Amino acid sequence: MMTESSRGFPRTAFALAAIICIACMVAFSLSRATLESARAAPAASGPAAQSQPAGMTLTTPAFKSGDPIPKKHASAGENASPALNWLKPPAGTKEFALIMEDSTNSHVHWVIYKIPAATTGLKEAMPGPAKLTEPAGAIQGKGYSGPGPGPGPAHKYVFTLYALDAALDLKPGLNKKPLEEAMKGHILATAQLIGTYQRPS
Repeated sequence: MMTESSRGFPRTAFALAAIICIACMVAFSLSRATLESARAAPAASGPAAQSQPAGMTLTTPAFKSGDPIPKKHASAGENASPALNWLKPPAGTKEFALIMEDSTNSHVHWVIYKIPAATTGLKEAMPGPAKLTEPAGAIQGKGYSGPGPGPGPAHKYVFTLYALDAALDLKPGLNKKPLEEAMKGHILATAQLIGTYQRPS
């Protein structure tokens, strides 16, 4: 003979099972919603975010990018090319090329190419011959000619370094345009350094 307590036990067990089932469904729904929100959330930014690797850089100890070029490197001074340094060329770089141009009047001041891939910079006061021994094998299509603008506002001079994916078969004497044509389809990355120069009054 079943007592009142024994008849109530199945009801209590059923109720507990139902509550547990509902709790599991709610927990599953919350977990799924949290996962979907995490997937949809944009990547974090700021100091806590994972930093992306920086690209190739071009610098000089002579001046900061955007600052005036010292007179030492101008045609009215020693006409010495500034020392240049570069970092983080892309993987697969086979050689470098460099062009310096007065962007104010499009006058080309320096063209050097076939710079070996292992090179990380150019020394100050590069010599003038077309074929260089340092860096070995490098060729100057146009030897360095320092800034020498006419009277008026300062001119802007842009040094552009090119990382190339092939060792190009280039002859000596190339100026900017033929070099740019030869580099088409081979440029992995570029880096720029900018300096200004104003003719002394």
